[in-house]
Amino acid sequence: MKLLSAITTAAVALSAAEAVLPVNFISYSADTTEYNGMVFEVRENNENELILTEYTDAKGNVVIPEKIGDCTVTAIGDKVFNGNTAISRVELPDTINYFGGEVFRDSSISDVNIPKELRIIPSYTFNNCQELETVEFHDDIFIISNTAFKKTDIAIPELLFERVSGSTIKNSNTVVDFPNGNWSYSVSTDKISNELYVYVNQYIGTNSDIVFPDSLFGETVDGIDKIFNFNGKSVKSVTFPKIYNEINVDFSNHFELKKVTFLSDKVNLNNTSFYNTSIEEIALPVNEISAKNFEGCTDLKKIEFTGSGTLNIANNAFKSFRSVDSVTFSEDYKEINIGRNAFDTTGISEISIPSSCNIDFAAFRHCENLKTVEIENGNIIGNAFLDCSSLQSAKFNGDVSIERNAFLDCSALKDITIDISKNYNPEAFTSCVSLTQINGVDAFVNGEFAPEYKDFIYRNFYAADDVGFVNQFVMHNVAKIVRENITDNMSETEKVRVLHDWVCNNTKYTTDDTELPQYHTDASVLMIDSVVCEGYAKLCNLLYHEAGIETYYVNNPDHAWNIVKIGGHYFHADSTWDDGDKINRDNFLKSDSQFIAHGDAHAEWNADIPSSLHTFQKEGTPECKYQIGDLNTDGSISVADIVKMNRYLLGAEPVDEENSILYDFNFDSRVDVFDLIYMRMNFLDNSENSD
Repeated sequence: MKLLSAITTAAVALSAAEAVLPVNFISYSADTTEYNGMVFEVRENNENELILTEYTDAKGNVVIPEKIGDCTVTAIGDKVFNGNTAISRVELPDTINYFGGEVFRDSSISDVNIPKELRIIPSYTFNNCQELETVEFHDDIFIISNTAFKKTDIAIPELLFERVSGSTIKNSNTVVDFPNGNWSYSVSTDKISNELYVYVNQYIGTNSDIVFPDSLFGETVDGIDKIFNFNGKSVKSVTFPKIYNEINVDFSNHFELKKVTFLSDKVNLNNTSFYNTSIEEIALPVNEISAKNFEGCTDLKKIEFTGSGTLNIANNAFKSFRSVDSVTFSEDYKEINIGRNAFDTTGISEISIPSSCNIDFAAFRHCENLKTVEIENGNIIGNAFLDCSSLQSAKFNGDVSIERNAFLDCSALKDITIDISKNYNPEAFTSCVSLTQINGVDAFVNGEFAPEYKDFIYRNFYAADDVGFVNQFVMHNVAKIVRENITDNMSETEKVRVLHDWVCNNTKYTTDDTELPQYHTDASVLMIDSVVCEGYAKLCNLLYHEAGIETYYVNNPDHAWNIVKIGGHYFHADSTWDDGDKINRDNFLKSDSQFIAHGDAHAEWNADIPSSLHTFQKEGTPECKYQIGDLNTDGSISVADIVKMNRYLLGAEPVDEENSILYDFNFDSRVDVFDLIYMRMNFLDNSENSD
């Protein structure tokens, strides 16, 4: 619909469409083109467009042509008709999209049309044009300066009332600050393309629940012009329409802000957009999250990632956000990269990642409320889910790589759903002590691994330490070994010796790389044919305990062995060093002083609880005060001890039960003449060595 303020005259004699003249009517010079008293120049940055820069004729009726030669007339420069008292009727081609400043000010113009390509009418364009009677407006005029028709009788059409701006508008390309309703906008036209741009730059309303506008006068809002803030206004919720792709909003320190919703497919956040707010819920169609975006948002509870393409969440992005209990990801993401410690120590209760992903170190560490995890393809780095103490089930779909210690210390993890045709890091589930099911099926049943999972377990858990179904396997076999080798009438010495020898006879020290984890576990002796000292000592500890012996696992940075209690005394027992082609027992039932004298790997030690299977150990490291043969407990074997042995064998001196172990020099659970012989031999050997 055409909008007319007044139409009082007939149509002009010559229309703009007819005003394309033959070349011989046109005068050219190096920089300008002249036609009918009009001087044109080529517009900057556009050689196919002309700007009218001067009018020298005295004609009353002016018809500006649409084209001159191959060039289109698209602009009128500053003050071209300013003060001209000759003109009356001016017909402008609709191709004109630019007015300079004060184009018709103080002129005698009486009749004019606003070109349909012109969107912004600058300040003072028709100021003081007192003979102006007729202006043909059009609906697509976007902004009219409130001084454009000052001191004229022209009435702005009602439809355009709200498009009048009090801002100073130098020309049609000026960026205009334009308040309308609850918002202030920045409006401008591009100098080359004449495309109109509308940006929000300020909220001037009073509502606490805010929806950003998506259009103004039928034109799409292009986004936010600059870093936006609410200038101390109380804002509780904010919604951004679908068209917003670039969000330069500063919500920092808005303590009442609770919810933010983005309806677009993609947004880019300002680095500190939500710093120190009280935001609780947010939906984010983003591809990047920095470590600063939500810094200080300690009330944040629900995060929805709703975008597509690739999502990168920076290291520490939500670390220690204990209030966060829900995080979801759109299926439209093709790749999701979660940085180191990104959700470390949050309150998340479940995680489902529907796209290929990379989950970095400690990304979900210490998520104490996390109960379920589902991963769709990707790579899970070590410690990613460290100590998620409530995690009960983990489901891995497609091609998933699970690295060493990825689920370390997830003590409640009971079931993993996993492709058993694939291979995974054998330490991926270390210390998952409750893990007893694979794909919903008990992995250890009736004294053996479930047949359908046996091969999978041996391929993928041969180096596993403290894993539920492996622990079941270990303890079943420990009980079986003790049951088959130990009887009730055996002495403590005999029990320790028999189990010590069983371990030596059923494994060997590896010739492979001793740092490999498979040689260091509770199950090493039982699942593979060679081990290192830790494998020896851990199984011995379990066997001794199962047989009723007070026992300790002890170690230092270089070695591991056991301490056992027999009678009233503690002794070292090192099955690793006693093993060989023949069991030598040179390191069996020795005192502290004897091991210290050895030096090297036996020079120091401390008791340790290596896994949950060893929690029976008492606290502390017991002292092994006396060596076998030190009958008078003076710290050495001497003639006095030999005399004491003689007296016992002759029945002249009794021995209490607690000290009887000190008389059993050959570890056969009997005190007889052979023990006396071994004592003498040991004494003589030591005497010769001391000489």
